[in-house]
Amino acid sequence: MRVSPRILSCLAAVPIALALGGCTETLDIENAERTIGEDYAGKVQGAEVRSVDCPDDVSADIGTTATCTMTLANDVRLEVALNVTGEDGRVSWETVSGTLPGPLVERQVQDALERSVGKRPDAVSCPARVAMKVGSKTRCTLTAGDKAYGLTVTMTDNTGAFDIDVDEQPLT
Repeated sequence: MRVSPRILSCLAAVPIALALGGCTETLDIENAERTIGEDYAGKVQGAEVRSVDCPDDVSADIGTTATCTMTLANDVRLEVALNVTGEDGRVSWETVSGTLPGPLVERQVQDALERSVGKRPDAVSCPARVAMKVGSKTRCTLTAGDKAYGLTVTMTDNTGAFDIDVDEQPLT
């Protein structure tokens, strides 16, 4: 089964104003962060961007790259690759990876299993952060009545979609 919290990777070309710092031109990072957040929220329906944090000293030279972190209101954290593409401060960016909060994954697993088998598990317990990398596997525990089962959450793409595989035998 596939579950996705509707987190999409975005690619945007964004003009960013330049700030001069000594002899080296640097990007106006506050403007870049604000623009990336607004652009992401405009492209991803329902997304509430809490913050975007980029290094303060990103060179304005074409081809310069930086890694930023975007945090959404639901505590999803996304790694954003920033690339300077134009002399006028133009940049492109895309989300490249991220993590989901464990409680969000737990709720999604419970919802998906309820839809699939018609009964909601009593509880699902996962690690505090779950990687959103394609192919990554996270072990969680499902409780149904007085039995506990192991389950594996396998990420199927970088948007947070995953497959769930519940162990056949209960944990001892």
